[in-house]
Amino acid sequence: MTPAREPVSDEERERAARAVEQLKRDLAAASDRPAPRRTDPEKFTDPVGLDRDGNYQRPLDEQERAHRAEVRRRAAEDSDGR
Repeated sequence: MTPAREPVSDEERERAARAVEQLKRDLAAASDRPAPRRTDPEKFTDPVGLDRDGNYQRPLDEQERAHRAEVRRRAAEDSDGR
């Protein structure tokens, strides 16, 4: 069973209306401000890439770089029909 609604006083209505207006002003002011930075440009000093999910990944070390170069070289050879 639905509970009976209690009447709302004019004072409560006015207070709620003022709160809604204040929220609207706060939202309008927030939309005028620039968005906060999501990354710190000083955090990454070396070339940085993104992984498949779009997250930053650390630079490759020498071993990883050599492995990826070898994989690319082999793929290029396979596509050339060697």
